[in-house]
Amino acid sequence: MTGRGPLDGLKVVDLGNITAGGRTSQFLGDFGATVVKVEGPRRPDPFRHWSGVTGEAGAGDLASPPFRVVGRNKTSVAIDLKHPDGIALMRRLVEDADLVVENFRRGVMERLGLGFDTLVSWNPRISWLSISSQGTDGPERDHVSFGGTLEALGGMMAVTGYGPAEPTWTTSKVNHPDQAVALLAPGLALWSVLVARRRGRGIHVDLAQRETVVALIGELVTMASLTGVAPVAAGNLAPGEVGLCLPARGQDEWVAVSLTDDTQWRGLLDVAGRPKLARDDRFATPAARQANHGELTQELAKWSRKHDKAELMRTLQRSGVPAAAVLRAWELEGEQEARGETLHVAVPTFAGKPEAQVSWPFTIDGEAQPAIYRRAPRVGEDTVDVLSRLGVEPDRLRELLDAGVIAVADRDSEGLTPPVQERSTI
Repeated sequence: MTGRGPLDGLKVVDLGNITAGGRTSQFLGDFGATVVKVEGPRRPDPFRHWSGVTGEAGAGDLASPPFRVVGRNKTSVAIDLKHPDGIALMRRLVEDADLVVENFRRGVMERLGLGFDTLVSWNPRISWLSISSQGTDGPERDHVSFGGTLEALGGMMAVTGYGPAEPTWTTSKVNHPDQAVALLAPGLALWSVLVARRRGRGIHVDLAQRETVVALIGELVTMASLTGVAPVAAGNLAPGEVGLCLPARGQDEWVAVSLTDDTQWRGLLDVAGRPKLARDDRFATPAARQANHGELTQELAKWSRKHDKAELMRTLQRSGVPAAAVLRAWELEGEQEARGETLHVAVPTFAGKPEAQVSWPFTIDGEAQPAIYRRAPRVGEDTVDVLSRLGVEPDRLRELLDAGVIAVADRDSEGLTPPVQERSTI
């Protein structure tokens, strides 16, 4: 494999914000595409300062850990797209690109003068991937949405949690609607580029997050249509399976156990030294074990609390019982290293200290792919380099900078500080 990855040579203009658009283009960059992130000089990507979450001290607009992930393998160009000169610069970027990715609210691109007709007039083969919350049609197309509201509208919230009385919002730490759409969107983006090249004209793909959430629970929709009964939240209980979260030794330590047949059930009791529970009417059948789930957990907890979670997992697995230690984020890196895997990659930060980021769980021809070859950029860190490559002269860059149309991370280092006029001695 040559270059940075299989997508080396693909050029992407990234107008994405927060997760959905930003992570989509990050995935393309991970696979080798050249991704130019365009953001406003005065209103950059809000993910840079998301919810007060901070990481590296002194990192400024790179402090937010979420942005440091979705911003990797990209360059940053700061352009005011509300200014005519900013639109002219955007045209240069589009003319040189294969794909534009954005997840603005519906109508923003058109109001900026960047609708599909405009984009294809600049570049007839450009592909435009729009990620919207609820699509471009329908009565709710203009609604403001975030992960939690999309979980509600997509049916996920109604089946998440420990009962129908209180639907549970799962996006507190893992934003399922955004993460799911960002796994689907790169494939659609590549499809659009391939088709546009083949037929010689651009393609506009509109991907709705609400429908993506519905697709995640598609089997539940089918179940409801066949039975007439809507599935409800049931915690760790599932048809054909008894799921247990057993406490382990230590503070807030757990092991998860999944029982799908009586052989696994007997194996669990053998390891726990509780064979009498097999003759207890409360737990005699899978249905009974589900009905008395809380009591079963209490009985087994008397044994499990005495043991380390990793020890419990290994012992149960040796007896053929599906079990897994519940690992926290900070435990994952060491666990991966112990298994000889390379899912975690050390990425240099702004201050030079490496941080762990998660790469991709596969290899290509025995080599770990794709690569994380660059940290996330500061706002406008690459403005001069990218625009210079597109033919914008230094004097013009200085004019645009003085007018606030563009911004750079460090004006002095870019050589754009106006020269000091020497005082005449005449």
